[in-house]
Amino acid sequence: MKRLAGIDVNYDLLQFKIASLPSLGMLFQFEDGRRGAAIAEPDTVVTDPEGWVIFVPAANGYGSPYATFDWILSDGQFEAPPAYRLGTEHVPGILPAR
Repeated sequence: MKRLAGIDVNYDLLQFKIASLPSLGMLFQFEDGRRGAAIAEPDTVVTDPEGWVIFVPAANGYGSPYATFDWILSDGQFEAPPAYRLGTEHVPGILPAR
């Protein structure tokens, strides 16, 4: 699981949107404490209000960094450019989340 984060200077609630998908592995929504729908397209809104998503590496994939993806922050009035990047790593022998 990965938590997307950001700060609004006016303390407005933030909405997260996936700007680019990881080149390896997959992203999923985090719904009711478990893996939800796949995030299969850029510009998908993250449904979890706290910004949690689930990253699942491809079978037998590993590396550090393994994959990256970008996200956008919005406070409902302004949208930040996709300047936020999250790198993931995956080590052999550690099973991905299911």
